Amino acid sequence: MTNLTRKSTTAGRTSRDDRAKSPQGAATLTWWRTKPAEAFDGSTAEQLRRLLSTIAILEVANWRAAADGDSAAAVGLALRLDPQRVTLNGLDLVMTALAACAAEGDPAACLTMAHCMRRFFPSSKREARLATSWLVRTFAIAMKRAKIPMGGTR
Repeated sequence: MTNLTRKSTTAGRTSRDDRAKSPQGAATLTWWRTKPAEAFDGSTAEQLRRLLSTIAILEVANWRAAADGDSAAAVGLALRLDPQRVTLNGLDLVMTALAACAAEGDPAACLTMAHCMRRFFPSSKREARLATSWLVRTFAIAMKRAKIPMGGTR
């Protein structure tokens, strides 16, 4: 992940600098660490993907696939991030791609969201609550797929 580290100069280059640097674009990239899982749905995923489609991360394998909705690519990028070396901008980009996949109901993406929240913000109560919201969503997806009613047995 050389281009997402603090030593890199190419991590945040965009194909449309004006849109990525806009206050709305910058704020959208922080949703993953400021909003609970319940705030994410299919329309949110679409909005995140529109923003990500304007951003290119040079020399990062699988970035385009992750940004376009490949959940396995997004999970892989997120799990390879080094908390000691990643920039906040790089973290926001990768986690936004992951959040878009999670918003569409991918359980692996939801579980990775929870894991990464705790990994990157280990002492933050707010992020711990957000991480828990992603865990709850993961279990809700699993229960729905198994056709187990919430709060009960089959």
